[in-house]
Amino acid sequence: MGIMSLLAKADGYYVTMAPAQSYMAPWTSEVSLSLQLKDPDWERSIPGLNFAYHGRNSYAYLWALYENAFDLVIVQLYEGLDPANAVAASIRELLTPWKISLGENPDSDTLTVRIKPSQLIVGLANGWADNQKFLFVEKNSLRDAWRQTGGQFRGFGFWTIAEEGTRQHGREPIYLAKELKDIMSERVIDNELR
Repeated sequence: MGIMSLLAKADGYYVTMAPAQSYMAPWTSEVSLSLQLKDPDWERSIPGLNFAYHGRNSYAYLWALYENAFDLVIVQLYEGLDPANAVAASIRELLTPWKISLGENPDSDTLTVRIKPSQLIVGLANGWADNQKFLFVEKNSLRDAWRQTGGQFRGFGFWTIAEEGTRQHGREPIYLAKELKDIMSERVIDNELR
């Protein structure tokens, strides 16, 4: 993936990475190339859940190893059970460089993951998210995250446009594209709305 991305950039293409939240995990230095791990927090929170698609910095490893290969990263925050008010904290964590350990000697077998604010897009779930297995963030929480971070990241993205305006999980129809446009059009300077 890294070499292919470098070659695409050399040919003038923009290259984007879209990892699930645990594949770009600043809260741990652990790296696993497996994308089929279980999360004990999920297992405790949702009895009987059989969701073995968590990772441990597998994409962070690629990002750090091929740091010039990618233009943007869309980190999908909906893979977790984080409360909605943790969006701003997740953004800050992702924008703070962190070390990942590649072996048994953390002093010599490490890489540093650095994401520039201009590269970070926060990936969200829209109406399909059930707020149990997949996090759904209400528009007011997204607005708060935008304001709390001073809008100092590239912006938001979401999956999927096909579900835009649909009524799911007992909620009114969600029009996330419009809501995000309204939120990101607010100009934030020194953490104050202008």
